Amino acid sequence: IEEVYDLRIVLEGHAVRLAVPLMTDEDLQVLENLYAEMVDAESGDAKLAARERFYINLYSMTGRPRRDAERAVSQLASHYRRVAILIRRYLRDAAMSEKQSQRTIRDIDVERAARSRRARNRGTDRNATG
Repeated sequence: IEEVYDLRIVLEGHAVRLAVPLMTDEDLQVLENLYAEMVDAESGDAKLAARERFYINLYSMTGRPRRDAERAVSQLASHYRRVAILIRRYLRDAAMSEKQSQRTIRDIDVERAARSRRARNRGTDRNATG
């Protein structure tokens, strides 16, 4: 996961460096509106759609030079590092949950086997005394 997101940082960072110097004021306004949509979106799907529109617009810019490409790349890299951390945490938690489920099932199986042995022993004890 980290390797994939490191590559995305490099590739998309390069795309941002190419796009930012070509932005017009209108382009910047469109991006600001899309960013506001993304922040205000109520569902995950709506956020994802707004984010997709944001990046499609960003990477397809043409026009007048701007000089803050490095800051945009820094923001992008920071975002992807956070995403990679969240994915890694999710996978770790899912693995731990799976292990816990397996332990619970194993504990239930052990308890059932113990009850079965106790029941057999009680039956054997009754037969020996009867």
